[in-house]
Amino acid sequence: MTDNELAKALVQADKLTQQQVFDLAAQLNGRGLAQTAIETGALTTGDILAVDPHAFDAAPIPVAPPAAQAFSTPPPPFNAPSISATINAPVYDSAGSSGAIQTAPSGEVSTSVINEAWALAGQQRGVWTITALLSIIIYGVAYAIFHQMGDVVETVGNNVVSAFLTAGIYRMAINQVRGKQIGVGDVFSVIDVFPAIIIATLLTILAVALGFILFIIPGIVIATSLILTMPIIVDQRLSATEAMGLSWKTLQGKRWAAFWFCLVTGLVSCIGIFLFGIGLLFTLPILPLSVALLYRNFFMAQAAPVMAGAALRPPIPEPRGF
Repeated sequence: MTDNELAKALVQADKLTQQQVFDLAAQLNGRGLAQTAIETGALTTGDILAVDPHAFDAAPIPVAPPAAQAFSTPPPPFNAPSISATINAPVYDSAGSSGAIQTAPSGEVSTSVINEAWALAGQQRGVWTITALLSIIIYGVAYAIFHQMGDVVETVGNNVVSAFLTAGIYRMAINQVRGKQIGVGDVFSVIDVFPAIIIATLLTILAVALGFILFIIPGIVIATSLILTMPIIVDQRLSATEAMGLSWKTLQGKRWAAFWFCLVTGLVSCIGIFLFGIGLLFTLPILPLSVALLYRNFFMAQAAPVMAGAALRPPIPEPRGF
């Protein structure tokens, strides 16, 4: 594993919090993440091997210093090593993915990502066209089946299928934004977060419905403020309530821009529907890719050289305003 991959694996395995990753990154000084974590006492050899059994294949296992020394001796000074190390891990709260969200990242809400989304869709036009066609067929078949089972089953069943397909398409879009190879199978890769997907969908529907009952505008605010919920769930694997809370905090102070973003991307999607439905095969990926790019603007930290005493990404104050 690279340091980036190891950092992500350790956070997902609850071995380290995101803040601990940043602290260790500031102490690398030319060493690997595994070696630094053991020498500072942050992790044991067993912790490292649990997520990467081959972590020490190319080098001897480092020995952790005595506990007192680990906490009393400051890290060595930064001497501009020839090999710079970077950590590019997903953004979590300092309490980890299982803790309460305390801060929200900074970023920009802009419809300019639509042009970039169109370009990305064009790069994988075949994959996206097959994905759109397959999703339409699956939803159509599910609708036909649930329609025979009564109103309640039809409503619940359609929402479950729609949420599952939507989440898979968002994971596919995020993978492409990260530069990974994508495939139709990505749509069915969200079993790991399926409960969170369903709960988030249900809570969002209820919240938006209640908002529309309260003179419509609150419903619009709620809907636009929760557009990052699904990407957060499929990428960071947070719970439904954590993801909804993080999306809400992230877009605080940017709700008008978020509304405009949703309006424009929605209109682009509608163009495909109006063109006898055929255009939907071309416009369907624009919405998830645009949201994935918006998610990137807030959550996908850029890799940067590690310097002693400096976190890769400083704590971000909670945004203010509407």
